[in-house]
Amino acid sequence: MARPVETRRGPMTPEQVMAEILDWMKYIVGALAVGLLIVTFVLQNNQVFGASMQPTLHEGDQLLVQKVSARLGRFHYGDIVTIDGAKMLGDEEPDLVKRVIGLPGDTIDVRDGLVYRNGIPLEEPYLGNETKTPPLGRGFDRVTLGEDELFVMGDNRGNSKDSRVFGPVPFDDVIGTCVIRFYPFDRVGVP
Repeated sequence: MARPVETRRGPMTPEQVMAEILDWMKYIVGALAVGLLIVTFVLQNNQVFGASMQPTLHEGDQLLVQKVSARLGRFHYGDIVTIDGAKMLGDEEPDLVKRVIGLPGDTIDVRDGLVYRNGIPLEEPYLGNETKTPPLGRGFDRVTLGEDELFVMGDNRGNSKDSRVFGPVPFDDVIGTCVIRFYPFDRVGVP
């Protein structure tokens, strides 16, 4: 047989009110601390600026980015990552959203509109059939990535400031890896 729930009767004393307030404050401070830890070390929201990732992502798309793999230096070919735009392009730049093309030790070059990784042309199904990749800039024909460096490119190859412009990206400048596009609602999913 269930016991009846005991309820408080009568007005609360000032001490009881203060104890209740302090009890609530512990929960609020704890929730804020957990939220701060999550935003600092685990997840964050990033917005896509510009057209450099079209057709995969569009300006204004909202992404949920996980930071754990970036902190551990665990990246994979094809990952969509966010990068500290200010470090790559200047003070006023927003975070950049790009695709991982090369990992440490890889040699990347562009010939005849195709991207080659370690001498093998990449199959890039996320690009349109007619997409040609402009050559590398910065006065070099090919790049061999050092330890803790990535080579990234936008999917809109003719309209992207990426590693062809600013060179390899140090792991420390990567914010995180895209988990899901959560806005706009009609295109929610893994890009």
